[in-house]
Amino acid sequence: MRLMAVMSGYLPAQNYGGPVRSLSNLVDRIGDRVEIDVVCGDHEFRQSQPLPGLSEGWNQVGNAQVLYLQEKEFTRSRFTELFHERKPDLLYLSSIFSFRQTYPALLAAKAAGIPVILAPRGELEPNALRRKGIKKRPFLWIMRAAGIYRGMCFHATSPGEAADIRRALHPSRIAILPNLPVSSRKKDTIQKQTGRLRVCCIARILPNKNQLLAIQAAAAAKGEITLDLYGPLEDEAYWERCEEAIRQVQPPVVVRYRGVLPPQEVGKTLLNYDCSLLPTVFENYCHSIAEALLHDCPVVISRGTTPWDDIAPADCGRAVPLEHPEGFSEALSELAAMDADAYGSMIARLRGFCAKRFCSDEMEREYLSLFEELTGKEQHEARGQ
Repeated sequence: MRLMAVMSGYLPAQNYGGPVRSLSNLVDRIGDRVEIDVVCGDHEFRQSQPLPGLSEGWNQVGNAQVLYLQEKEFTRSRFTELFHERKPDLLYLSSIFSFRQTYPALLAAKAAGIPVILAPRGELEPNALRRKGIKKRPFLWIMRAAGIYRGMCFHATSPGEAADIRRALHPSRIAILPNLPVSSRKKDTIQKQTGRLRVCCIARILPNKNQLLAIQAAAAAKGEITLDLYGPLEDEAYWERCEEAIRQVQPPVVVRYRGVLPPQEVGKTLLNYDCSLLPTVFENYCHSIAEALLHDCPVVISRGTTPWDDIAPADCGRAVPLEHPEGFSEALSELAAMDADAYGSMIARLRGFCAKRFCSDEMEREYLSLFEELTGKEQHEARGQ
């Protein structure tokens, strides 16, 4: 079986966020059983110069073959050529609003009779739709009226996202499959000093990621709090507000911007922190949360805006309603006050939570089963079988 994925950008680019991590994790997990081609842009997010070190034609990146195209090459005729050359059994799209990349491939696939699965990656969440909604909603209406989505399968990573897709598009088929996680890694030793808390926030710097609230929560918390912010600066006006808030932070609280983390460095970095803070406004999945949990890093997150609220009853993190922002400071203060024994007990509960929540082998089988169903091809046809 051969799957072709089309995206705005892919590795080694670092600033495209969660969709790249979602696909790269899928490639890592099943790329030995499914031949995976990735077609993407040749530049970093919001840049124009080509990524360094790319070869002309197909490049081996992990378990995938990757073709990097210039913006002008994303045409229906180019994808028709690629489909004739590579003969994919399934087209996988990772955005509904990346029009320049998604729709030439989609139209070519429909003409060629290639099944399509499309993952909106949270783009149809109501808060996300409100951003530039004056353009998005008419666009969706036109696509539905033209029958572009007819017969397609949509990929949701949670029941909540499935409801968003159903509300916006009324499709005939939605497959609910969580994103495949990265491999877990445990801390060698659990070191926690009473009254101190090392906190990270790893996310693109954007209003919906809510770093401003994270800074304000750390500033108001009790204890020696260090908050390190990581992520690309995508909204300069918003970052100026964050910088102003940082300038007002008083000791013993310290807030620092630490730049962009390469994807391969995220897990190792998380091991150095006691807590991950992300009061996000909306997420369909949020790899930052999943990766923190898998690296012994309890999370303080917003309640009802991610699929991770169950950390609260499991007592391995805190989920705080956004309408009560003081709750974030209270959660950080509570974690800071923990001694090594109490914190170690929380880590033990976190590990138990992850053992139940992240059943990677079963999730891999579910992805393979879905792909087989959509294509009619059995797994034994995959590479190396």
